[in-house]
Order: sequence, then structure tokens, then C-alpha cells
Amino acid sequence: MVAGSVPVSDVLRVLDLAGVFGNAVLGGVIARRERLDPVGFATLALLSGLGGGMIRDVLLQRGTPVALTDYAYVLTAFAAAALTFVVRVEGRWWDRVWPVIDALALGCWAVAGAQKALDAGLGWLPAVLLGTITVAGGGALRDIVLRRVPAVLGGNTLYVTCAVVATAVLVVLDWLGHPTVGTIAAVLIGAGLCLLARWRGWILPTGDAWSPARVVPVLTRGRRRTRRQDENPPTERRDS
Repeated sequence: MVAGSVPVSDVLRVLDLAGVFGNAVLGGVIARRERLDPVGFATLALLSGLGGGMIRDVLLQRGTPVALTDYAYVLTAFAAAALTFVVRVEGRWWDRVWPVIDALALGCWAVAGAQKALDAGLGWLPAVLLGTITVAGGGALRDIVLRRVPAVLGGNTLYVTCAVVATAVLVVLDWLGHPTVGTIAAVLIGAGLCLLARWRGWILPTGDAWSPARVVPVLTRGRRRTRRQDENPPTERRDS
């Protein structure tokens, strides 16, 4: 329970729907950039906002995906598509609000995916995987439909990594017998890490960063610089 006797599940549902709306808006923003028609706006909004959760529910095979049984989810995505089709969503306010919504959605979706896996009797590894899929699946589907390399695969600030950390926090605290604390902690840690990564510009290294073609020249330059310093030591400064 949280302040005001409001169940944690209700708070998470509100944040979940806010995340659906925010990511669906992002899908609409991308649809405008691609000059798509209303069907394109609706498609990208649905994929961005609901894709990861639907993949998770299909993999769990525990009934119909929640996006098809709770109309609030699809209607929220359609509302975001309609908004972005009528109004050009951009500017400073969007740049400030969107990262917060996205970070909270990441935390909520990671918790939702991991918790559903645990409730289904699966172990810690499937819980981490399904939590991460819930977070990253929708954006990946959207990018694939647009014939682009999914943004979650590299070149951007930490995102999937934040989801993995959030799900790990939930799994550990749930195993210790503190599921409610784990839920709250996972949402806050996942969202906080995501925002911190955006602020600090943290990204994972690419494969080329470790290749000999790039590592060896750096080491060689370092040895040459050291050798030159040994051969030509700095002159001692003397005051007259």
C-alpha cells in the first residue's frame, strides 16, 4: 500500500498507461517525420506503446494479452496517435517532459514484465528477459517496421541496461520476501538510472572499441609519448 491507502498496483497502472501514452506519442512523432497517413500514425503508436507488452503476454501463454482485454490501453495509444496527427508535438516542453515519462515507463514496464513471469512460476532469468522485452520490444518493432536498426541495439544512452538492472532489483527483493518494496525500488532505480544515463550521456562501447585496429594504436601512441618524455626530460626551472 502507498500513501492515501491507494494500492501499489493502481499506481503502477496509472504510470503504465502514462508510459503507453508517452511512447505512443513518440510513435506519432516519428510517423510525422516519415510523412505517414493516419493509418501509419495509429500503427506506429500501437507498436511503440503496446508492442513490448503484447510480445510478453504471447510468450507467457497465460491468456489473451492485456492490451486486448483492457480497452484503456488501446484507446490510450489511439488518443496519442490522434493528438500527434492533429498537433505537431515538438519543442522545449516535449524535450523536458518526454524523458521523464519514458524513464517512468521503463521502470513500470520492467516491473510488470518481471512480475508476470514470477507469478507464472518462472525463474529469475525468464523474469529478467520478459521484463526487458516489455521495455524494449515496442520500440524495436516500430524500428523494424520502418526498416531501421532498432535504437535499443546501440548508439544511444543506456536503456536496455536500465531495464535489466530494474528487473534484477525486483527479482532479488521478491526472493528475499519483500515484493512491494521490490516493486517500488525497481521502478525508482530503473527510472533514475535511465534519466542519469541521459544526463551524463552514458552509452555502451561498440564492438570496434575493443578491436586491435583501435586499441593497438592508442597503446603505441602512449608508449611513444612516454619514450619521448624519458629522452627529453623537462628542464628544471630556476629562478634568477
